[in-house]
Amino acid sequence: MSLRLIKNLFVFAGLYDGILGLVFIFAPAAVFQYFDVTPPNHWAYIQFSALLLILFAAMFFKIASDPVRYRE
Repeated sequence: MSLRLIKNLFVFAGLYDGILGLVFIFAPAAVFQYFDVTPPNHWAYIQFSALLLILFAAMFFKIASDPVRYRE
């Protein structure tokens, strides 16, 4: 795999996780209502998962900045 492809892959993964995390932090009820899914009994389950997604996004962006350095 080329270095450019690897960078693009991690940028895409960061954007994907970051956007999902932000949506579930700021509008989780709207997502559940849109897909007609019963929400959990406590919103902290969703907020914790959303924060993890945002953390993963930050890590993916860090890896994308220098994939060789952060190859572990």
